[in-house]
Amino acid sequence: MSTSKPVNLSAFLCCRFSICMTNFLIADSLIVAKLTDEVKPRRRPFPTPMVIGASIASLVVILLVILTIFFVIRRCLRQRISAKNEKLQLARLIHCMLIRVPAAHSIQPIPAPTVPSVELSSMKAATKDFHKNNIIGRGGFGIVYEGSLSDGQKVAIKRLIIRSSHADDEDEKAFDREVDLVSKLRHGNLVQLLAYCKDGSERLLVYEYMKNMSLNFYIHGKNPQLRATLNWEQRLEIILGIADGIAYLHKGLNKGVIHRDIKPSNILLDDDWRPKIADFGTAKTFIEDRTNPTLFQTPYESNLTNPFI
Repeated sequence: MSTSKPVNLSAFLCCRFSICMTNFLIADSLIVAKLTDEVKPRRRPFPTPMVIGASIASLVVILLVILTIFFVIRRCLRQRISAKNEKLQLARLIHCMLIRVPAAHSIQPIPAPTVPSVELSSMKAATKDFHKNNIIGRGGFGIVYEGSLSDGQKVAIKRLIIRSSHADDEDEKAFDREVDLVSKLRHGNLVQLLAYCKDGSERLLVYEYMKNMSLNFYIHGKNPQLRATLNWEQRLEIILGIADGIAYLHKGLNKGVIHRDIKPSNILLDDDWRPKIADFGTAKTFIEDRTNPTLFQTPYESNLTNPFI
């Protein structure tokens, strides 16, 4: 009969409990480790170059928009200030103009000078036989040539247009009228007649040369640079000069002169931009009726009104 050792139940139970607890702790640590790994925040990736480029481009666009708005506002403010200054300057110049324009009764008549006659050959030499390259202007009564005299002086030579081999009566009258009138005129705002030529069918008038051409180029010309040449102050000075010249024509001689063709193309400008009235081919003299200042007596028309200058 065999005998077996009695089993220590308490020791067995303790051993089993220890093994179970060990397994539980190991499993628990694994679960915690897994959960910790899942909950742990991941590191964000560094922005790509495309994102950086887009951000910089957006910033540049915003800056450009801000700068554009700034310069537009600045320009508008400058234009307003400039317009205001021009208005103030214009008002001052108009005030000066009203003060400077001479009264008609204050102009004293000037004795009529004499104008010499010149040879046709000298005029042909001055204009290279009236070469087309010397033409500087055309009018209703003739063509104007640039000429150089033997002493080097530049002149403007007006050659009357002749419709036939013999001088037409109308052309002859226009020539004689212009010589007669302009030879008596001596004023800073009237073009000066230096000489004349009357040879056969040729009729020539020699005037002082105007370097800056006519006012028409600066008012109605096709060249935008020429149109922008004159500022408001210069334009008002030109208006003043024209007004002085017209006042002299009306009151500066024993018989007043009505130009009858005042327009920009008949206003010449010298080196200093001084205006000079030219082309007296259609001008007429008048005697003012003192009993009725609104009427004038002329050899050609019975009555002329004041606006007819």
